[in-house]
Amino acid sequence: MGYVDSNGIKVHYNVKGTGEPIVFLHSLGAKSELWDQQVEYFQDNYKVITIDARGHGKTDSCIPFKVEDCAYDVKAILDYLDIDKAHIVGISMGGHMALELYQMVPERIKSITLSNTFAKIPDHIREEKMNARLKLLEQDNFVQEWARISVHEGADYQLIDHTIGLYGCSKEDYKSAWIEINHVDFSDMLNTVDLPVLVMTGDKDYIAPVKLAQFLQENIKKSRLDLISNAGHLANLSNPKEFNEKVASFLAEVNLSLQT
Repeated sequence: MGYVDSNGIKVHYNVKGTGEPIVFLHSLGAKSELWDQQVEYFQDNYKVITIDARGHGKTDSCIPFKVEDCAYDVKAILDYLDIDKAHIVGISMGGHMALELYQMVPERIKSITLSNTFAKIPDHIREEKMNARLKLLEQDNFVQEWARISVHEGADYQLIDHTIGLYGCSKEDYKSAWIEINHVDFSDMLNTVDLPVLVMTGDKDYIAPVKLAQFLQENIKKSRLDLISNAGHLANLSNPKEFNEKVASFLAEVNLSLQT
């Protein structure tokens, strides 16, 4: 566990294991413990780095929230840990951070996994979607509702309770980040991504549904799309076994291709 100063913001990170580096970037509202099951799975063969985004977990608050700032924080941690290149895995908002990082330092990235994310929210639903979540944010039971909609429909109470425990930001930080990611648009840069990309989403993800994942895959030339069964928006929680196996298989393929 440690902290890095990134333009005056104290950014929290964890490192487990040794070997080739993988950086895991969490979703809006969560904290780096979201990845605990992935850390456990990958740490025997990889150096696993998890990071708390600005305003999340143990990282300082920073309003207004900007995805670009978070990507810079990831670069700062790579620099601090003397990591030349890493695999990047981002879920939801973490996927936006991964794409922003690619625009910033493409030479520092070996591969990208984009899970349950999108290039942009379609114009015709953006305002309605944004305002509905902001209204939900005002409710006393917001965290419970956040957890419920983050996992798949029909999830048991044990998984929902576990997800509640992974919430990691104030309502003010959540609001600022939510407004930001409702206005990101990576559509025009996707065809510039020139490295292996795994696009994944849950078959029951109604926040970032399959059609948004398909758009990513269709516009990133070295990409493929995998669906995770019986999984919602936080697919790594809904079905960690399948999530881990798909990422591990992808990374093995990437490393094999780099050796030939």
